[in-house]
Amino acid sequence: MFIPVTKIKKILDSLLTLIREDYLTCFEQEREEESFLYRVLYGSALGDYDFYEQGKDIFVRTDGSSRQIQTRMGFDLGVTTLPTIYVHQPSEVMKGVNTIGFGMDTNEFYTNTDGTIVEKLFRGSASTFEYVITSPNVLETLLVYEVLYAALISIVDTFTEYFNSISITGKELVAHHETMPEPLFIKAIQVDVDYIKQVPRLTTPQELISLVEFDKPTLLYDDEMIGNNLI
Repeated sequence: MFIPVTKIKKILDSLLTLIREDYLTCFEQEREEESFLYRVLYGSALGDYDFYEQGKDIFVRTDGSSRQIQTRMGFDLGVTTLPTIYVHQPSEVMKGVNTIGFGMDTNEFYTNTDGTIVEKLFRGSASTFEYVITSPNVLETLLVYEVLYAALISIVDTFTEYFNSISITGKELVAHHETMPEPLFIKAIQVDVDYIKQVPRLTTPQELISLVEFDKPTLLYDDEMIGNNLI
């Protein structure tokens, strides 16, 4: 069994590392124009804001930089002044497979040291994950969004190593300034995936029933002998 959100977070961290290493390698070899950042951002500007020059500053920052891009599991008020990407899982629903095993393959059982087996139960799921990007600078938020979106598209085939299908979309969110007095601009990349979870059976239905005490409800009857209350 794997925990899907851990893969989503590791993919994010790996992408940020790859973007930085790709740029540094290209720069050192005097072929900067072949870097991922260059090809995604070069030539884009809004007023005095040059997305490529700012992008190099954001994605190639070292650990000693006070503005290094951050990643987090869940919202963290302590880093709202920095460009930050949060991993969020707003929903998970059942989809597809809901069974004990798919056949008689030995991989569909856990084998104990004494030779006994434990059944694997399979449950198909569909989850929505979000990479939520925040920054006090609206253009910085947009820049990080565009680079991350492009990076996710570029490695979409990697998701198939862990998930059955994937859909990538984007949206803009609005911060509630009554709870966050400082300006905060938010965009999110939504990643919808399907996958199958496998879990070991914890107990048999009979064992569970023996541990649960069922009390029969007592009905109170009215004058027409209709039960309308339970005690």
